Amino acid sequence: MANVPIYRSNQLSASTNASGMALVPNLLPYQVNQLTIDPVELPFDIEIQSVREMAVPFARSGLFVNFPVHRSRNALVLLHRLDGSVVPFGARVTVSSSAQEFVVGKRGEVYLMNLADNNHLSVRWQDGACDLTLTLDPTGPREPRIGPVTCGEQP
Repeated sequence: MANVPIYRSNQLSASTNASGMALVPNLLPYQVNQLTIDPVELPFDIEIQSVREMAVPFARSGLFVNFPVHRSRNALVLLHRLDGSVVPFGARVTVSSSAQEFVVGKRGEVYLMNLADNNHLSVRWQDGACDLTLTLDPTGPREPRIGPVTCGEQP
């Protein structure tokens, strides 16, 4: 990812290029150098596994430090049941491609992350369940608002 600010000991030291690479100069050899990124400075659809890495280089050498940052495909989906009512608050939505579970909020809205172009959703609540397929346009927005979509209830 381009233009990600990299901090060494809380001081801006470098920014990533178009390939996501940055050269951080003046690391102290044989000592722990704290390198960080600030998630506030990144777009909302970015997933970060770690914001801090420690680097201990040898004298007159370099090393690679990897910040696991990637863009995720997210969507806010409004779920309705076959009778037109919204899926109940607290229902659990599982996306089959990632096996992640999400909770339905008020008005049947659920925020889903790490979506593929074609997704199978399983929705479960206390006295019911339903399944649906959610297809996203690959050229569409990174975080679309979708719905209402009807979830076919299971017997």
